[in-house]
Amino acid sequence: TAGDIGQIAAPLYGLYLTYSHSDKIGRQQLFASTLSTSIATHILKKVSNKPRPDKSDNRSFPSGHTSAAFSGATFIHLRYGMKKAWPTYIVASFVGYSRVNANKHYWEDVIVGALLSGINSWLFTTPLVKNADIEVSSTQVNFQVLF
Repeated sequence: TAGDIGQIAAPLYGLYLTYSHSDKIGRQQLFASTLSTSIATHILKKVSNKPRPDKSDNRSFPSGHTSAAFSGATFIHLRYGMKKAWPTYIVASFVGYSRVNANKHYWEDVIVGALLSGINSWLFTTPLVKNADIEVSSTQVNFQVLF
């Protein structure tokens, strides 16, 4: 049950941060990274056909709960920094541990779930630069950091 809650807590916190920062671009990046992680996770589950430790089905690899939790944590880290992300990394790590402890996954399943979400977040997420203004024209880019 804790893993079920944790898998949505980190992405929801990321979503909350996009609203608290009025960060429409961040929200789009969160959706893109989370969706791509979910799709990749489900494709790998189908292709690998790996049995779970408890033999309940053949969808062990990779851990979807872990990939969802780390998707939120990694997005927050890349977009808003480690200061805001470290609690979500603890939650995501606990989700991975809980899935192994519940006999639903092997360690490699949760490690790959975490790596998969990290790769997708890295592909779609850029850091939020506060107090910055940028102008783009066809011939030049002006970037100014305001103090």
